[in-house]
Amino acid sequence: CGNLTTVELGDLPQLETIDELFCYNASSLPSMHLHDLPALTEIGEYFCNECVALTEIRLLRLPALKKLCARFARSCGNLTTVELGDLPQLETIGGVFCHNAPKLSSMHLRDLPVLTHIGSHFCVGCDALTQIDLSRTSARFSVAVSSVVVVEFFAPQPQ
Repeated sequence: CGNLTTVELGDLPQLETIDELFCYNASSLPSMHLHDLPALTEIGEYFCNECVALTEIRLLRLPALKKLCARFARSCGNLTTVELGDLPQLETIGGVFCHNAPKLSSMHLRDLPVLTHIGSHFCVGCDALTQIDLSRTSARFSVAVSSVVVVEFFAPQPQ
């Protein structure tokens, strides 16, 4: 799908899963927006991998999404922004999330109240990343840095 320039998935009430390799190597795709998909529970491995023109990914208002599988947006050299928001059932972000996205500077992980695990190699090779917004995210979750090291994060809770 090298000539694909637009993908916006929204308002598809029966869509339950997006299988692996969705938009793999879509070299002309500048953005990916998924929103208002009430039945979507899982996004498969290699979602938007090697999309060299991709600059932003936004996943918003996906009330049933429980899992983002491994290798989400890996090797997207021009990716600058990732926004995950209002995902009340998201428990797991798989390993190698946004791996090798050297221009990624901003990540928003908001309103993820049941997030408990982020897999290994989270944002490895994201040299420009200066902020990760964890507003209204679960109070505690872990990130597997390697097979032996687990880092625990405590998101600030409203007073």
